[in-house]
Amino acid sequence: MELLERLYPSYWFSAHLHCKFAALVPEKGGARVTKFLALDKCLPKRKFLQVLEVRSQEDGPIQLNYDLEWLTILHLTNHLLSIKSSIHYMPGQYGGGRWMYTPTAKEKQTVYEKFGSNLRIPLNFTRTVKPYDPCDTNTRIEWPRLLINDQTTRFCRMLGIDDPSALLQIITNTMMDNSRSSELSMETSGEYMPESMDISFDEESVFSSTFEENSTHKYFVDNSPTNFSPKSDGDDSDNGDTSKSTLDGTVNSSNTETTTEIADSASMDDSK
Repeated sequence: MELLERLYPSYWFSAHLHCKFAALVPEKGGARVTKFLALDKCLPKRKFLQVLEVRSQEDGPIQLNYDLEWLTILHLTNHLLSIKSSIHYMPGQYGGGRWMYTPTAKEKQTVYEKFGSNLRIPLNFTRTVKPYDPCDTNTRIEWPRLLINDQTTRFCRMLGIDDPSALLQIITNTMMDNSRSSELSMETSGEYMPESMDISFDEESVFSSTFEENSTHKYFVDNSPTNFSPKSDGDDSDNGDTSKSTLDGTVNSSNTETTTEIADSASMDDSK
């Protein structure tokens, strides 16, 4: 709402509202009016489609332009891009780094020069996939896959930011390579594994304790802008020593009880 009240565009189309809702938003103390429209989900008997005729303010060909402020914010926040599935904390007012990215005039000028002082969107679209043809019955149905768009690649290179699709492709290829390596390793190690493995109670408790200790900080992310960081090495070593001493204490206690029972049995034999 803050952005709408600042720009007051002629139209505002909203997504993910999951219901059809239309409204007129007049400017407070002004003459501008925004026509707001949200549509429902694309499902049977739902109002998910509406055709609008928008008249152009110019008689000539329509030319789209980049917004300089939006470009500058993209450039300034490139380091916050993350395509990993782990938790990624955004910067905040109580962190140590910058958390407000409203661009300055100098920052805008820098990005403006990156585009050669021309913010017109180039007509460089190229088709990357074959369009759907309902009359073509010979087309083989394939699972959707990630493709690199040349238009996006040129845009990211000109702005000096990372291409999310290219990063996703790198991670996907790396995961596939690691998966193949793991399968090969499991097949190789399986030839030398014994047919059965008997795990005693003590060994099982040790494995469980080790797993819990190693997974304590699973969801903490290093270099977090909001000072969310894992414990220090000293804390980890203390926890490890405590777990070890507790386990040793249990074993020592069991050994003491066993020794006492043997001593009692020997005393009974001597008395007989």
